[in-house]
Amino acid sequence: MTENFDSPDELSVTADMTCYRHPDRVTALRCHSCLNPICPDCARTSPTGYICPDCLERGRKRFETAQGRDYPLAGGVSFVLGLAGYWLTARLPFSSIWISLIGGWLVGMAIAKVVRVVTEKRRSPKLVWTIVGSAGLGALIFALPGIWFGDWYGAIHLALFIAAAGRAIAFGYGIGLRIGK
Repeated sequence: MTENFDSPDELSVTADMTCYRHPDRVTALRCHSCLNPICPDCARTSPTGYICPDCLERGRKRFETAQGRDYPLAGGVSFVLGLAGYWLTARLPFSSIWISLIGGWLVGMAIAKVVRVVTEKRRSPKLVWTIVGSAGLGALIFALPGIWFGDWYGAIHLALFIAAAGRAIAFGYGIGLRIGK
């Protein structure tokens, strides 16, 4: 929501221009979207310049479309598919580290595609974490008895499978997994 100004003087930096969120801080920065003055602590970088936290959040909400019912639905589907996918890759007679990685990637892509159909293409980073966690839990449930009795190769197979599947889910779902901010 940019405002139209009659003259460039209205956009000039003045000595008394202060951050709209921190009135005690003098600044020379403006949000490129709403043109509010922002201090360096509030400024976030974007491809087109600095943006204020309010405009950043407004833009983010446009892309986070998941509804409450999507989380248990996506979790259930990915749990079942993660369990079945791990079972398939672990039971191959020529199972190896490469099978864990390639099988995990293929299972992760399949999970992402099925969940996108089930959730009607709604998305959210939290939804992706739910899908990855549920698929990993499904695989863990199947692998746990073997790991419990000392099958360390199975533990390595499981870790590689979950890592590959998780990355494939994030890639296939069109959202990267962000850790932290």
